[in-house]
Amino acid sequence: MKKQVTIPFFLYLIKGLKLLSLERILSALISLGLSREDSEIDLFIAKNGPKEVIRLQMSLNYSQSQIKKSLNILKAIGLVKKKKSKFSAIPLEDALERLIEREMQQTQSVEEIKKEFLVNLEKEQ
Repeated sequence: MKKQVTIPFFLYLIKGLKLLSLERILSALISLGLSREDSEIDLFIAKNGPKEVIRLQMSLNYSQSQIKKSLNILKAIGLVKKKKSKFSAIPLEDALERLIEREMQQTQSVEEIKKEFLVNLEKEQ
């Protein structure tokens, strides 16, 4: 039996992005592995344009350390870029595609570990 994948839902999100509420986009980002804080910061920058840390702190009411931590995570994933002192977000469509690809790679890695484990388990018996 083939495992059912939720990707069609996310493809719908990507194609119908303009029709979605911000809360649904936020939920999609969270379901694809981002924390709520990371998701809110990414979505805020994507919606409002490049921002400095202090502007994010004032607008989102997160501590400076939380914002810097989230920006570092988002930068490492490739969802935000830093130019001078401002952070900008890649388009949401691209962000969702990147996160979907990341989830698929992680799932594939887990599947490979599972297969290796089962092979080793059979050898021991």
